[in-house]
Amino acid sequence: MPEISEVEYAELMRLKGVAEKINANPKAREIFQRSFAEALPDQLPPEIRIRQEFDERFAALEKKQTEFIEGQQSKQTEAQTTAQQADFNRQFAAGRAYLKNAGVTEEGQKQIEDFMQAEGIMSHKHALAAWEKEHPAPPPPVSGHYGFDFFTPTPDTGGDEALKALLEGRDDEFLSRTLPGAIAAGRQ
Repeated sequence: MPEISEVEYAELMRLKGVAEKINANPKAREIFQRSFAEALPDQLPPEIRIRQEFDERFAALEKKQTEFIEGQQSKQTEAQTTAQQADFNRQFAAGRAYLKNAGVTEEGQKQIEDFMQAEGIMSHKHALAAWEKEHPAPPPPVSGHYGFDFFTPTPDTGGDEALKALLEGRDDEFLSRTLPGAIAAGRQ
């Protein structure tokens, strides 16, 4: 056995005391063990080896759990998206049926749907009301009827005989029967 000097012995005893203090403190022991593993990776103490294996297994389990949860969330999100899309398609088809029942043509439906998209309107019913407000229907065309109804027999127009005369080409007789009633109606 080699002999050591008292100074060397004192230094070894001091290091032993430091090591015992480090070993007594859990936080310091963990730091020391990591430092030891870094400096001497081939001489790992069993506590460090076990900790590394445990950490690797735990990390693998955490990864599997995270992947499983993400998969479940994506399935749930996909199911919700599918249900929402089906609901939207159903509402859209009902809206088109509403427009068709309202008498809107295919071209009009396309214009209203473009209007819906441009204005951000989700309901065909509301879009139709807004469209009609912004694009009012043209006024009805003026008919040629101003109170002179030659085809409906009345006592003032000479009755059936005047109409019969008109259809047979007897214009003078027709005029003699209808003019007095028409002039009287025009003066009122």
